[in-house]
Amino acid sequence: MQIQAVVETAIYVDDLDRTEAFYTEVLGLPVIVKEPGRQVFFRVGTSNVLLAFLAEATLKGDQLPAHGARGPGHFALGIEAGDLNAWRQRLMQ
Repeated sequence: MQIQAVVETAIYVDDLDRTEAFYTEVLGLPVIVKEPGRQVFFRVGTSNVLLAFLAEATLKGDQLPAHGARGPGHFALGIEAGDLNAWRQRLMQ
């Protein structure tokens, strides 16, 4: 028995509108679920989801299972090796 994949990754943000704009307009991820003032979820590839939660909303404790994080975090999005320079240029713009 083996773990097959990371299905979802959660990030905690201070501005959902700016987060949505970056992930849709710059990175091209489609929104699959959105709840204003709380969260926006993005499709990543064919079987992954990036969950963006408004940090202050997760502190209210009404979400089960509990969500929230403090301090630095890290996640990576996979790209084709040959696209690295094009992505670097896109992000610099």
